[in-house]
Amino acid sequence: MLGILTSRKVAHITATQQNLVADTASTGNPLWDIWVNSFDITKMLNTSDIDPNQDVDKKHPPVPAARTTDDASAVQHVPSLLNVAMIDEAVNKTVALANAPGAVLRAGFSQPFRVAVTLSNLRGIPFTIKNMQPYGGFTGSAFVEHDDFAWFAFPNGAAPADNKREDEFWLSSNPGVGEADFSVLGEFAAASGSLPIGLPARYLQRPAEHYLYRPSVRAVATPPGYSIDYPPPAPDWSELPDVLAAGSYTFSAVDGGCFNNDPVKLVHRALAGMVGVNPQDASEANRAMLMIDPLADQPSQLPLSGRSVVRVLGDLAGLFTQGGRYLTADMDLFRDADVFSRFQLVPTQTGGRVGEQAVAGASLMALAGWFAREFRVHDFLLGRANMKKFLETEFVLAGNNSLFDKWSQHQRDQFAVDKSGNKVNILHLAPDQYLLPILPDLTAADSAPLPAWPDGACSPDDFQEPIRQRLDAVLKQLQADNLKGPLAAVMAFIAVPLTTNLLASAVVKMLTDQLSKAGLMGNAPPSTPKVKIEQNSGHQ
Repeated sequence: MLGILTSRKVAHITATQQNLVADTASTGNPLWDIWVNSFDITKMLNTSDIDPNQDVDKKHPPVPAARTTDDASAVQHVPSLLNVAMIDEAVNKTVALANAPGAVLRAGFSQPFRVAVTLSNLRGIPFTIKNMQPYGGFTGSAFVEHDDFAWFAFPNGAAPADNKREDEFWLSSNPGVGEADFSVLGEFAAASGSLPIGLPARYLQRPAEHYLYRPSVRAVATPPGYSIDYPPPAPDWSELPDVLAAGSYTFSAVDGGCFNNDPVKLVHRALAGMVGVNPQDASEANRAMLMIDPLADQPSQLPLSGRSVVRVLGDLAGLFTQGGRYLTADMDLFRDADVFSRFQLVPTQTGGRVGEQAVAGASLMALAGWFAREFRVHDFLLGRANMKKFLETEFVLAGNNSLFDKWSQHQRDQFAVDKSGNKVNILHLAPDQYLLPILPDLTAADSAPLPAWPDGACSPDDFQEPIRQRLDAVLKQLQADNLKGPLAAVMAFIAVPLTTNLLASAVVKMLTDQLSKAGLMGNAPPSTPKVKIEQNSGHQ
């Protein structure tokens, strides 16, 4: 969406929070129309996607599916726990917008404008360790890489002949040789957000040569010192005849956050090169990473883990979640108040709500927003209010930075702030003694107020029966696909109904408990963080 909107004018959302909750009309703003108007949990509990006549492993692959029914116990008809027709519709609408005429060029975006999509590649990219001594039938050690990503370029008026890179999809509404339709990005983006099991994996296809342009950095001894080498990767496609024959690689993929595929390094290399650095001082910084982190956890005490199998399993769930986000070393510079090449925006609300506690839809693994329109309206308006404040007080550089060389004295007077984000009188200050916004906000001062906390907007009990019906359809079809004979009959008439009732009740209870803890069940004293969160000027 961001890439498409770099060359589109966007209708601004101007109504009050109360009116926005009541008015579901289309606005022409795709961010609002899709995320707020269109997404709703009732659509995801519909059972129309469970088709006994459609093998989900063969549905819409871009080439003949790599998996065939002879390598599985049975044909499968359940794509995921939730119905994603809603997401497919959103992808189609966004692609249609990209293909529509009437684009405008926005000077603030590069030509081309590039985006990267991270993926968890279920098939994997095969590699073989070469030059190993053969022994019998053993010819070398192999490994498979599953952390994956893909680059896409929005032209924004640029020509592919002069700008296209060998490892990216060059997007076009009328693609020629070596170019890609916007629907390709739509599928990759949907895969990047496909929560495993909850949402279905996606079939994706790309040129195999993309994987030749991912060099690593290696120190090489060159006495009396060292030099840097960039050995290119060499995937071994010998066991994948479909890749060798066509030169294209087909795979299925799920959420890019299943494990840490290092998005910070990916962006840093795009800005600074393989071993380059970004200037960090407020007077010299000329490029930066901005991380918008809506699900940032508040610091808390970490209890000692237990040794029992129950406690270890419980701890592992959180461990995998945290480990799949960022490396500790990546975050170190984001928290440094003197580093102006890395910025972080964390949601904040009144009453000490910071990070996840400021987001109404953060409960139930960030799915709660789909249960109440009021939550989605709140979170949209909160993001806008937080970004406005961030641009004014945090996304700043020193007044003597070359970015501001053409600013008038009046403009400096209007926007100058100190390190705490407070307006300052610069009459007697040198330019390096005050800060100016990288993107000055020219909107009215009160154009983005903090929204009211949507306490009491959701009644989880209303969803118990739709959840039960969805689970019942999923489990019955899984039983029909994978179990035969007397056991199947027992499952269908006893175990499945009992299980679906228990699971539906558990989901509703979990949602109720989490909403209650967040102050969203009509019980709301504002949250107070256990540990103080310091907003460091320059990056948080």
